[in-house]
Amino acid sequence: MSAYNPWGNPYCNHPCLGCRYFKPTPVMKGCAKVGSYNGVVNGNAVNVRSGPGTNYPVLFQVNKGVRVKVMMSQDDWLYIMTYPSNGEPGYRYGWIYAQYVTPLI
Repeated sequence: MSAYNPWGNPYCNHPCLGCRYFKPTPVMKGCAKVGSYNGVVNGNAVNVRSGPGTNYPVLFQVNKGVRVKVMMSQDDWLYIMTYPSNGEPGYRYGWIYAQYVTPLI
């Protein structure tokens, strides 16, 4: 993914909905589940990566209490967008391990 933004990236011709929104990385098998909900990070200095796995580079870190919007999931990983909060930059995108996000219902 060049911009790590799921909108406007119709690179994949796979018939599922997820691939119409982002370009799958080489380790992705099939399509990501697409869904959207708000969550909050429940760990400190949690890595947000460029792809769904620890073999991808870290883009930035988030701390406990940071609100995120979950855009889609792939196995145990979530593709998120951060909201501006507590002086941290907002609207950043990347993949986070699912256990570090608590859904807000």
